[in-house]
Formats: sequence, C-alpha cells, structure tokens
Amino acid sequence: MATLAKVHYAAKNWKKIIGVIVTVILAIIILITLVFALFTQQRNLGSYGSGEIPPAVRQYEEPIKKELAKYGREDQINVLLAITTQESGGTASLDIMQASESLGLPPNTISDPMTSIKVGVSYFDEVMTQAENVGVDIDTAIQAYNMGNGYISFVAENGGSHSQELAQQFSNQMKERLGWNVYGDPNYVENVKRYMGEAVGIGNIGNYVGEHGLQNPYVHQEGKYVVTSEFSPARVNPKTGVLQPHNGIDLAPYGEENITIATAGDGVVTFAGMYSDGNIAVEIQHPNGLYTRYMHLAQMPIVKVGQSIKAGDIIGITGTTGVSTGVHLHFEIHEGRGNPVNPRNYLTW
Repeated sequence: MATLAKVHYAAKNWKKIIGVIVTVILAIIILITLVFALFTQQRNLGSYGSGEIPPAVRQYEEPIKKELAKYGREDQINVLLAITTQESGGTASLDIMQASESLGLPPNTISDPMTSIKVGVSYFDEVMTQAENVGVDIDTAIQAYNMGNGYISFVAENGGSHSQELAQQFSNQMKERLGWNVYGDPNYVENVKRYMGEAVGIGNIGNYVGEHGLQNPYVHQEGKYVVTSEFSPARVNPKTGVLQPHNGIDLAPYGEENITIATAGDGVVTFAGMYSDGNIAVEIQHPNGLYTRYMHLAQMPIVKVGQSIKAGDIIGITGTTGVSTGVHLHFEIHEGRGNPVNPRNYLTW
C-alpha cells in the first residue's frame, strides 16, 4: 500500500518533482560556472600589446610562441619579446633571454639561443603561475623575471601591485641581506615596457649621445657592472706600479662574471685577436672617423677583421686576459687611430 501511495503521489506531483530536479541542476551549473570564472580570473593577469622589436629578437618569435604554447601562454608573446629585447639589448646574444641565472649558473653560461628560450619561457611560466596564485599583477611577474620569485611574495605582502618604489625597497633589502652593491634593476618593468607599444627605433637601442652614433658596450647589461677606473693621462698601473696613461674606462661585472660585450656603433672590424701580451681585443673603425677598442676578452672574438657590424652586435665576452688584475672590459674611444680620448666625452655611465 505504501508503495502504491508513493507512486500515486509521484504521478500527481510530477511537475513539482521535475521542477526541483531542474532547479538543483541549474544551481550546480551556476556554481561550476562561478568557480570556473574565478579560476579564469586568477589565471588571467592580462597582457600587453606589441611594440617595436629589433630584428635580432624578432627572428625568435616563432620558437618563443611554440615554447609558450606548452604552458598555454601564447597570449603573452608580446611580453616575452619585450623581455627578450631588454635582456639581450636587442642583439643576437647566444643566451638571448639571459636565462642562465634562473638555473643558478653564471650569466651567459647558456650558449644556444634555443636552449635559452626553453629555459627562459619555463622560468617566465613559473613566475606567472606564482603571481596568479597569490593574486598580484602582471607587472610583478615581469619584475620577478629580473629579481626572482621572492619579489612576488614581497609585493603580495605590500598591496599586491608592482611599483618602482616597491622594487627599489626589495632591491635594497636583498643588497643588505646578501652584501651586494647591486641587486636587480628596480626600473626593469619600465625598461621592458619600452618594447611594448612605444617605438624605440630599430638599431638605436642604448645610450646615444649627440650625433656620434655610439652606445654603451654594456647597453644590455644594466645593473650588472660598475666603473672601476676612469680615463687618465697619468695613472699608476695597479699591476705594474708604473705611472702611465690609462687610455680608456674600465667596466667590471659584479662578481667577476663573464658577460657579453656589444659593439658601440656601426663599423668595420680592424683588429680581432691577441696582442703580444696575451690581451685578447677587438678594434672597430666607425664611419664618423672614430675607433673603439674592447680589451681583456675572455676568449677569441666571434668577429673577424674586415667584418661589417652594427651597433649592438655581440663581439665577445668580458675576461681578464693580458695585463689585468681582474675580470673587466677596458673600453677605449679614439678620434682617429692612436688618439685616445675620454669615453665620457661621448657616453655616460
């Protein structure tokens, strides 16, 4: 009898029962949609549009896209191209994304652009994922590519949005903690943004002064070196103790790291090899009558005599060959061969 009563009740109230079932199903669908929307919002930090990217970097667009696709981040191609431009200085660097340090290796240890892209994109995905998980903005993730994952946690604890002031505070804290003179580039995000929508001029990346067409040979290494010796007509040589002219400016990487050197301007290579004292060097003649010299390279130059080069082309790696007390680049500018002048007449550091 009880069973018949239930059947009778169901038959009589079938519309109400179906209504309840439909309501429950709709509630479940809405709940799933909301959860998915929240997850999507967390995953999507936004991106940036395309800026003017130098050909030396643009040639790697497809490999970078392919690598990004592995992480579902194809929409971040413009950000990665901008980061790559900043990291390489817009030149065809071997470690194109300066990814060696993300592996705990010295800068420029990676000597294959494809490996650099693979490691660099993987690290970018890592900082993006962490940024998404704690709810900070995309600029924080970009800055973390330069300063490390710790910056993400720092921003999360201080408002959740990147600023140059926060980057400077974090840099100061890390310098004090590690005992370093420099930690990262607090202006990294702004430097990267130059290549996301704001044209900078292909081939004109760097510190140009007047109309001389020269740039800092470490234009792509901001925050990684310090001036250790100035141009001087009479200086005591720290190696020999003899008073003699110092015909250039010395730029030493922090931690005596072997970082890449870029040519200061368009020109033709007039010397690329080793002097009699073991000093490996490159000399370039520029169309405006200037000559530039790059000395104490770690290994034989990757350019040859007679080769035409463009401003920003990589010509070698900083070393300590010849008469040298440590890893540094001795950089000279000559107004006509054999007439050295203070490089600060043309460039600033």
